[in-house]
Amino acid sequence: MYFSLYASGILYNIADLRTDETFRRPIVGLGSGIAFFNGLELNLSYAADASKASTSTGAERRGFANIGFDIPLFDYIRAAREKRAK
Repeated sequence: MYFSLYASGILYNIADLRTDETFRRPIVGLGSGIAFFNGLELNLSYAADASKASTSTGAERRGFANIGFDIPLFDYIRAAREKRAK
């Protein structure tokens, strides 16, 4: 089991690399997950606007929840290629 705290979008704003003009604020999130024996991970997290000076209201102001199921796809592809090469 693991817990995570993360921030996203900070560097995009510093370097002005935004792809969308409406993306003006970074987000912070908190999550928890479980890693299975074969490298699969299931996680839940919640993220919200990180700026205190935000003037947005309504749905734009609210955060969002995320459910993730992470598969180490490249590891599986590499293992399949190695098995095929034998």
